[in-house]
Amino acid sequence: MLYCGCIIFVKDKQFKKVEEVVLKYKEITVYTKSEDNQLLVVTIEAETDKQIEKLINELKQYEYIIDISPHYLHFEEEVERILKTGEKPDLTGFSKSERRKATHEN
Repeated sequence: MLYCGCIIFVKDKQFKKVEEVVLKYKEITVYTKSEDNQLLVVTIEAETDKQIEKLINELKQYEYIIDISPHYLHFEEEVERILKTGEKPDLTGFSKSERRKATHEN
């Protein structure tokens, strides 16, 4: 299981609408918001980085979300698997160059 901590940047005065959308996703947990309601701190839980990337891209299509910035990735069981097997997860979607490429392709 992967956990990705993200900041969601909200258009001015649209926090409630964004919160309603975000809370519909079972993969997302909301932790806090900024005092000015411009930022929402969440975690996304998924089996793969591709699932996290897909969910982030889906949310970015919502008109009241300015951007979503992933800030950390926690591997949980993946660390044990890496230690036992040497297998490493594919994290190509999390590099800055890959995110830029995806942004320019859309």
